[in-house]
Amino acid sequence: MGDRVSIRFTNGSETDAPVIFCHWGGIDFVEAAVKYSQELIKEGTGSKMEPLDRLEPRTVTCDFLYNIDKYYMVDDRGGRHRISHDIYLGINENDGDNGDNGHFDLDLSDINVLNALMTSIASGYVRGSWE
Repeated sequence: MGDRVSIRFTNGSETDAPVIFCHWGGIDFVEAAVKYSQELIKEGTGSKMEPLDRLEPRTVTCDFLYNIDKYYMVDDRGGRHRISHDIYLGINENDGDNGDNGHFDLDLSDINVLNALMTSIASGYVRGSWE
């Protein structure tokens, strides 16, 4: 039971970020991560001084999780803001359960691929892995 999926932020050949698994979010979770990625790329400072400015995948993963409530609804039990049972990390796409919707690598080096994925999600074409 669930709507399981996993994502990983990559940047070209940089693929060493942890995988984020989501038990209940399904394609909506992927859509939230793509929206976050698009906004992050668009707000780029042009500076390459900081890891986030360089879109380093491990730093992007941390920033996404830090800002997740802006993009994806998280559990709010009794006024406590917690991720709870829905989201967890893995070392690769096989380190958790993504059996309903597969795994998505979100390549930050090519906004056109992210835009195409968002269009596919909006059109209802995405069902399974985008690789």
